[in-house]
Amino acid sequence: MQSREIETNVAKIHVRVGGHGPAVVLLHGFGTTGDMWGHLASALIEDHMVIAPDLRGLGLSSKPDGGYDKKNQAADVWGCPGRPGGAFD
Repeated sequence: MQSREIETNVAKIHVRVGGHGPAVVLLHGFGTTGDMWGHLASALIEDHMVIAPDLRGLGLSSKPDGGYDKKNQAADVWGCPGRPGGAFD
């Protein structure tokens, strides 16, 4: 897995990405980071593109003053994955 910083939705999101194939986005809960998915990512990386971001305000992602509602978090994640027009195309 490689680490990248993606600027999206007025936030800088730290993302771990690796593998090839259909994208699988692994989202952590409050108080954790994308690192929690290491073992599962290892199993999926053989035939999937695994994307494990640190959500806004957590881990190595930026900590802006606002935007911590689910709508903004969804926009942050939408800017990360390997979808058509996404950050990993």
